[in-house]
This record gives sequence, structure tokens and C-alpha cells, in this order.
Amino acid sequence: MTYRATEFCEGFEFGATIVGNNPNKPIETSAGTISIQSTTKRSGSYALKVAPANGTATYADFEYQGPVSSDNIGRFYIRFATLPDADCWLFVLFQRSGGVVTHGFAYNASTGKIRPGVHDQAATPDVEEFGSDGSISVSTGVWYRIDFKQTKASNVFTIDWQMAVEGASGTAETQFVSGTRSASTGASMVEFGDFYNTTPDGEFYFDDVVVLAGAGATNWPTYPIGDGRVVRLKPSSDGTHVNSGDFTDDAANSPPASVYDRIDDDPVTDSTAGDHIYQDTIGATSYLEVNLGDTPSDWASGDYAHGASIMLGVSQPSTGVTHFDTVLRDTVNSWSDTYGGGGSAYTGKFWEKSVYDPYLSSEANNSKAVWDAMVVRLGYADDVTPNFLVHDLVLQVAYPAGLGGNDGWGWGDGTERWHYL
Repeated sequence: MTYRATEFCEGFEFGATIVGNNPNKPIETSAGTISIQSTTKRSGSYALKVAPANGTATYADFEYQGPVSSDNIGRFYIRFATLPDADCWLFVLFQRSGGVVTHGFAYNASTGKIRPGVHDQAATPDVEEFGSDGSISVSTGVWYRIDFKQTKASNVFTIDWQMAVEGASGTAETQFVSGTRSASTGASMVEFGDFYNTTPDGEFYFDDVVVLAGAGATNWPTYPIGDGRVVRLKPSSDGTHVNSGDFTDDAANSPPASVYDRIDDDPVTDSTAGDHIYQDTIGATSYLEVNLGDTPSDWASGDYAHGASIMLGVSQPSTGVTHFDTVLRDTVNSWSDTYGGGGSAYTGKFWEKSVYDPYLSSEANNSKAVWDAMVVRLGYADDVTPNFLVHDLVLQVAYPAGLGGNDGWGWGDGTERWHYL
């Protein structure tokens, strides 16, 4: 099967609430109380908290790391600490230009359930349209998984979806078909929370989110995606460098010392200070290589990644047209996916984002064995004025993995609690 292109892959494992559209930041824009925090999360080290308060629009907008598409499949997890006391949107996809029509999922305060819908903000007056409630009455302290398939034809949106309590199989919910909405292009943003409604109070969390291009049944992964995690694979050791003397680190070592340890901050910061590496001698074939830590043990050898995204935290001492590449190297298939960088109008710290395109775009080439042997190469600069400083490498991979349900020893939230007799 042909591998489905990743549009958005996020476990929030960069670990910091860094917001700004100019220059590029992990979170493009936000309002109200939102944070990347480590206290409540489903997997990994971090999750996104959204805590709306009456009178304040509360949301966090993330730009796609990959292509724009009118049709999508996706999956996200949500957990409520306090149920909203008024109707509000929870999770939507949208394209800010060409007529803003958001589409996704909202909380129905009168029933305590989640429902799909669209919000046509380009209409006069604007129109909110909702489908049938899901079958599950949500409660606090439980992770819920929502899988969805969204298509658009002639400005009519169709959403198929499933909902499940953590560890359970998904229940197919009633399909939603919208009326004819304003013209809009494919989605390129993910919004957590509600830009529009300002009345709710509440608190909820998101984790392990993927959005993939296209809704065809012959592409991998298929709908519904089902249980899974999004984890960060951090640089764990230096690999085989080429012309490492073309590079320098923050301590003026050339070649740099312990490259992997200079680009693995957790959580990342928005500072241009601290450890980093940069190429200061032109060399279009020169690079520094880092190995990644092994994939988690619960990733089964026969399962394939759902998607992957990469973010590079970088800075320049002045504006310029430096060329610098990041290469994700599949050493099993001798395949490289290259992301061009450098040449920015920014002088502060900014973030370059992209997604991984596997070898032959095949699901079999996105296996655990391939990811265990993956390396990252940095460099290849044919212009080094100004220097392009690399501070952080954040590589996130989505893979199939259930965290367990209530097997008699747990509380149905994916956490085992043992009692010894």
C-alpha cells in the first residue's frame, strides 16, 4: 500500500509553551490559558493543556508540518479535568486563507457528549452546524480516543468518526454531512480549543495527535488509525561525520565535541544562548551525523509508523541566505529525505518544520527496524554567511501501541495499579 503523507504529527514532546508566528515557533498563535506541561499526559513526557475561562477565547493553533489536503484521516486523544460548562469547540482543522471554514469536534454541554461539526466563519452571519452526539457521555480523568475521516466535495463536509475510552475498541458514530458551506481551500492548521466562543470554563488535555493526507481506502495507514503514541526519538550518540572540521560548537571546538548532546535539549527553550553546532566552512558534502535512541519496546516488529515530523530549533546572528540541510537517513534502505534550511529574515530563534517521506512511500519501509537504524545528518552548506546555529532537534514518530484498558488490575485509564496480597 502507498504510504499516506503526514500533515501533522504531534505528541508535544518539545516540552515548552513557545508561541509566535513571526518568527516561526512550535505554536503559531494562542490565547487564554494554554500550556505544554508534564503533569498530565497520556504518553511520553508532555501534553497540551487548554483551560478556557469565561470571557476569554482559549486556543492553541499549530501549523501543519506537511502538505495541505482537503481530505484527511486523523486521531487525537483528549482528557477532561473539568468539563466545560458551555458549548465549545475542542479540536478543529482549518485553512486561514480563502474563506475560513473550521471542521472538527465540539463539546455539547447540554448532553455531556462530543459531536462533529463545521463552523463557517466566512458566511454572513457565520454558521455553526453540528452532527449527532457521540455515544459516550464523557467524564473527567479518562483519556478518550477519537478517530476521524473528513472529506470535502463541492464545499460539503463529510465526517466519519469513532470514539473510544482508553484501551477499548472504537465505536462507529453517526456520520456527519454538512450543508453547502463557503468556499475554502484544504486545511493547513490544527486548533485545540475555541477561537470563537468565550463563555465556557473548563480544563482539558490533548496528546498523541496525527493528521494524514487523503481519505482513500488504499493508503496506509487506513481509517480508523486506532491506538497509538507519538514519541520523541532524541539524539543518543554521534554517528560517522564527514569533514567534521568544517563545523564548530558553542565551546569553540572544531570539530565539535559530542554533537548529539548539544542538540537534544528537553524541554527545548526559546533562547539563542546555550549549546549548539554550526557549519562555518563551506562544504556541500560535509555533515555531522547523530544516531537516535531505539524506538519504544511496545512498538511491535510487524507494525509500521503512522507518520513522523521533524522540527529544528535554529538561529542566525544576522539575516542572510545561508543554505543548510537536515537529512533523515534510512540506513536500512539507503534512503535520504532532505529538508532545506537557512536563509531567513529572522535573527532570533525560529523553528523549521517538516515531515518524513519514507523510502518508496511504502508502509513496509516505516517499520520499527528502519526507525531503530535511522540517523540524522546536519550540514551540506554551500554558503555560511551568516552562520546557521542548530540548537534543538525534535523528531517525533507516531506508531501503533495500546496503553491497555481495564484488565481487572487497572482503572481503565491505561495505568496499572498493583495491589499485593
